[in-house]
Amino acid sequence: MPRLVRLARTPVPLWGSAIALIGLPILVSVLAIPLRVTVDGIMYVSSAKSFFTDDFAKTYAWFREPGYPFFLSVVHAVSDQGFLLIIVQAFMLGAAVFIGLYCAVRALGRSRPSLGLVAILTLLILNPMYLIYSALVLQQAQFAFQLSLIALSLSWVIRTPPWLSRWVLLAGVLVNYALSVWTSIGWIYLSLVPVAAVIVITLWKAFRGWTPLQRRRVAIPALAVLSVVTLIGVYRLGLLTYGGWTSIRDTYSVAAEGIPTQVIAPLSKLPGIPTPWLFGQRALAIMHVGTVHIYTYENDLFLNAQLIRGYAHAEWDVAFQRPPYSDFALGYFRLTDPVPFLFRPLSILARIASPLYSAVYLAALVPPVIALVRKRWELLVILMVPFYFIGVYAASNSPIDRYGIPAYGLASIGVAVVIAAVVDRIARRRERRRPVPAES
Repeated sequence: MPRLVRLARTPVPLWGSAIALIGLPILVSVLAIPLRVTVDGIMYVSSAKSFFTDDFAKTYAWFREPGYPFFLSVVHAVSDQGFLLIIVQAFMLGAAVFIGLYCAVRALGRSRPSLGLVAILTLLILNPMYLIYSALVLQQAQFAFQLSLIALSLSWVIRTPPWLSRWVLLAGVLVNYALSVWTSIGWIYLSLVPVAAVIVITLWKAFRGWTPLQRRRVAIPALAVLSVVTLIGVYRLGLLTYGGWTSIRDTYSVAAEGIPTQVIAPLSKLPGIPTPWLFGQRALAIMHVGTVHIYTYENDLFLNAQLIRGYAHAEWDVAFQRPPYSDFALGYFRLTDPVPFLFRPLSILARIASPLYSAVYLAALVPPVIALVRKRWELLVILMVPFYFIGVYAASNSPIDRYGIPAYGLASIGVAVVIAAVVDRIARRRERRRPVPAES
């Protein structure tokens, strides 16, 4: 046992962490999870299929923003093999966790994570409920990666690496914000506070040497004004960016044939804030703990459809097998079946994936509190990113547990950090109690 504990405390290079956190999800996903295209997925595929064709105006699903369909079209340009899409989306799910781990390790003041931390985190993210989204034609994997970039930008703006210019970081954050908004209107709010925080901290660092700002009575009001102005500015930028998409939609959608054209319009004001009780219910529902109103456990439905039906096989959702949708979608990606030797153990594990997923989310509520008590401010910021994401969705009217998937990887990091720290503390106490051998 002592030897195992010492092994768990061994530092691991970042490239080794990447192999575990990115390589294993790719390997498991491509070999053991079948590609499944849902109702929404068929419309994403139909939109991707229409890009750069003469039928673009007629067949694009104009109520979908172009970010994810464009991503699908790029993957298809390389190959129409379904396993390639699984690989790319599994990479996004794993990379999101690796980026989050990098940020957490920096916040802890270390250069490398321990082997135990990486092992615990790997086990948490190999949950089949998280991995099935590598093979579902839905936006969750892309959202997870985008959310990790938010955590990375906050980590770098707090302690900027010497090789990175703060202005390059600021430009990258704004570009990512614009691209995210064209992926979904929700990112106007999902990125609003983090992007504003990066801008405020960047500007404050650049001008804090100005003499009047060194006076407390000037600095505090100036920082407050800067924060409010930045929040409003970023919000207006999001609306303007999304307005560019709606103008394109209005130009072309008049020619649409058979595909819905209704699009979610940007809100002219902030969404209504629910009561604390309803907000809590919605937040827990997104974390896969309970449901709200008519919503069901979509994650369980997808998990059952892909992994628990006996012997799974790749398929399109039969609920949408009617023209023009099926005509537009079929044949864009080749459906691939899993390897039975690897699929069967994963399907058995999938039966307990749901409660394990919920348990991780509930446990993830504890690490931010510990970081707050111990005044680990940088770590607290990183640990709060997934809950900010969930909070924004909880303030909306769509508390579907599918929206919690992008935040699961970052939430798992907090749980893994606490478990690894507890194991390390126990090991240190045992070392101190161990008697020192007497000299002969």
